[in-house]
Amino acid sequence: MAFGRKNRVAGRPGVSLAKGPVALIGLASIAFGVLGFIFGGRSFTMHPLRGTVNGANFIGVEGNGWTWALFAAGGLLLLMGSRLHWSAKTTAMIVGLAYGVAALLGVTDGTDALGIFAMNGLTELILGAAGIALLILSMMPRVGGRPATVAPGDRTDRTGREGRFSSTGAGARARVGARGPDTARPTSPALRRAGPRRGRGAPGGFAGLGVFTVVLGVVGLVALIGLFHGLTKTNGGEVAVVRNGGPFDNRRTRQVIDAASGITWTGWWSQIHKYPAQQRFYTITAENGRGDRPGVDVVHTPTSDGVNVGIEGTIYFQLTLDHAALRAFDDKFGTRKFRGLDGVIRAAYDGDDGWSGFLDQIVRPVIDNTWASRSTRSGGAEERAVNCARKAAEGRTNHWLTGGE
Repeated sequence: MAFGRKNRVAGRPGVSLAKGPVALIGLASIAFGVLGFIFGGRSFTMHPLRGTVNGANFIGVEGNGWTWALFAAGGLLLLMGSRLHWSAKTTAMIVGLAYGVAALLGVTDGTDALGIFAMNGLTELILGAAGIALLILSMMPRVGGRPATVAPGDRTDRTGREGRFSSTGAGARARVGARGPDTARPTSPALRRAGPRRGRGAPGGFAGLGVFTVVLGVVGLVALIGLFHGLTKTNGGEVAVVRNGGPFDNRRTRQVIDAASGITWTGWWSQIHKYPAQQRFYTITAENGRGDRPGVDVVHTPTSDGVNVGIEGTIYFQLTLDHAALRAFDDKFGTRKFRGLDGVIRAAYDGDDGWSGFLDQIVRPVIDNTWASRSTRSGGAEERAVNCARKAAEGRTNHWLTGGE
């Protein structure tokens, strides 16, 4: 019987198209999160689900402490998983889904995601682009690999059972199914190297396809986010002033959207400033917890006979709905930020906290000065003070606020 010695040729797994890019995105995400936390917003204030949170800008990207922690944590997971092909793909899918969902939630809300992660349009763009790139990388294969093969070595014929093999002689019968001279597998290492490769494909083809897919996906995601970002509507108690925000646009007021509108197209990457349109009130009272300011809050003013009195009251007002006045109001106050009672700096359109900060810094000094300068009699101080506050709201704010007792 003839026995052959067989040599096993080790396979080659190929080059991973996921490991390197995943590691690079991970490093960039960690660096971005750390730098954003150092030079941007560091607040970890949150109002989960339906609240509004705001952060500070870092190179135009808005974020708070939770936003930068999301970038840093995602980058750390990517970097840790990039050592192996399967773990790089797994972590790329997990982090990519997290980034993509955060971007979509930010686009839907307009100012944050889940009341935890503060963001603006550029933050949403970066998260969305990174998310779709990671999802594409999670599907990248290895290329240029070669499976393990078994090559026959030198064979030493031995005499076995007769009628099956013979070592010599003209009547020797070939083994059934044996390769002929023309189809014999080359046993020389040099010939095996020169033989056809059985890899999974050329690395260049897969790499080019991967780059094209990533670029196409990023462009598509940018267009999709811009499309959703350009659609908005207002609730029954708010009006919106829209300012141009595209990369090639000016920053002038584009349009005003009335209360309770339907879905309206506002342009690509426009900034939307929403203000309260229903009647609001500002309370000054000595009862702790009932006024707009914490603690005991009264306006102290002397009367004409030198008696110091404390005035309490509630001022009712409403933001004007005239489009020209709203444009002027947004030009003067919508381009600034105000420090609230909690110490956080917000814009007037940043929810109730931002509007309260605007009232406390712009309207409240007018009320205090007006009450102090025009209250001349102790008996009529309260009535005169309310009238003065109404005049202050109507006159000194150029008819942006209208109100009364």
